[in-house]
Amino acid sequence: MNNFTVFMLSCVIFGLTFVGAYGLGILTEEPDRGYLMVYVAGSYWADTHEGRTANTYKAMDAGIHVYFKCHYAIIPHLGHWVDPRMTELGYPERPNSFWYVLDNMVLYDADIMLKISEQGQSRGADAEEKLAQSLGIPVVYSLDDIPDNCPEGGFEEFYDGSGIG
Repeated sequence: MNNFTVFMLSCVIFGLTFVGAYGLGILTEEPDRGYLMVYVAGSYWADTHEGRTANTYKAMDAGIHVYFKCHYAIIPHLGHWVDPRMTELGYPERPNSFWYVLDNMVLYDADIMLKISEQGQSRGADAEEKLAQSLGIPVVYSLDDIPDNCPEGGFEEFYDGSGIG
């Protein structure tokens, strides 16, 4: 069994661990972190590298807005830059399903999903939306629907530069 196969099996097992713990109700209370984990779902695929980069930037821009609401954004589109680096390091070619497994694993940790693509625009984002709904994770379609979590002094008070917040 090569390293890639072992890694993929680990991902599947890890994902099933989340299903078992959260999906089956073994862990019934979310830790009180004081912030939301916001999964950003949207179109990635395009016919050109430039188009895929533009879609990645759109997801990153949404994630940046989430950060400035004092929450944490999960941006699966960042694999756009991880994938070529994996190729440079000599890992075997990865099918799209490789990324779907990883993305779905972290979706289980999300408190809310921000979907930035229209229904039917992205099969992947539509599938993630269905999975989120089946897990009871709320899905919103606008940054306005994500509550501001910053203290009265705004983001600057939340993050005072010490790296701790």
